[in-house]
Amino acid sequence: LPGRLFLMNFSNLLAIARYETKLLLRTARFWILCAIGFITASAMAGFVILFYKFGSGEVSLGGLFAVNTGGYYSLVYFNTVLNIAIIFFVVNIISKDDSSRIKDVLLSKPVTSFEIVVGKYLGVVVPVSVVAGFTMIISILLSVIFLDVPIKFQNYVSYFLLVNIPSILYITAFGFFMVFLIKNRFAVIFLFLGYVVAIWFWLSNYFYNLLDFGCYRIPLFASDLIGFVNIDKVILQRILYVILSLIFIGASILMYPRLRQIKKEYDVLKLLMGFFITSASLIIYHFPAEFNERTEYRKKALQAEKEYVDYKAPLIKHLSLIH
Repeated sequence: LPGRLFLMNFSNLLAIARYETKLLLRTARFWILCAIGFITASAMAGFVILFYKFGSGEVSLGGLFAVNTGGYYSLVYFNTVLNIAIIFFVVNIISKDDSSRIKDVLLSKPVTSFEIVVGKYLGVVVPVSVVAGFTMIISILLSVIFLDVPIKFQNYVSYFLLVNIPSILYITAFGFFMVFLIKNRFAVIFLFLGYVVAIWFWLSNYFYNLLDFGCYRIPLFASDLIGFVNIDKVILQRILYVILSLIFIGASILMYPRLRQIKKEYDVLKLLMGFFITSASLIIYHFPAEFNERTEYRKKALQAEKEYVDYKAPLIKHLSLIH
């Protein structure tokens, strides 16, 4: 087909994405999500403004902390709502396909499973990312209007790119994978909510923060003096979730309920998934090694400090400057 590249015809893919986006925009759930984003951003910005204006009456360390982390907290709290809302969007898309027989129409057309799954995936990811970006812009505007201190816009953009985007990509891909794997929407919603709650309240602190897909416990605070500290680990962890999203989308394409088409294309897809799985495994392997290296360094530093602490300083009983 003209314009075909690897597994996709871009015109088919974009047509499916536009269709799913239009359906999503017509649901009340999406606009409720927009309202929650506005309320979350306004509430966190209001907290920062009150903290800064009425806390100490001047620029203090607490005020600077609030200014620098206000965008982080607004995006992280809204990210929690996004993670829960996305699974309802995904389940709704798949169930509507079955109930309205749209899937039968798609399967009768010259479109690949790749185009169908990725098109539906983009139909969720793009509008949800726009809402998250809208939340970030509200936080910036409110901070600029009501705070008389310089606002670092790059901090807000960094929070958006590191907190929201990887989470949206991962959770949407994981949602598609679960829907195609379990095929029972109520079971999918129940298991998914249990997964989010377990990560949020318990597992995010364990396994070197590798399970913290929503940045709930990862230290990602910016300072006016030194900017972000040890952000390399955060970036690597977020890259891991982008790679996992590609793995889950690839698995969803392979699991899409239809007859297999061109065997070579599926073989190439499997090779790509093997590459992504290897990359994710290397990142996961790197985290314990780095943690153990830092732990060993801390032990040596504490041992050196202990040696100086235990060293008895000379006691001067008499001092005279007169010869």
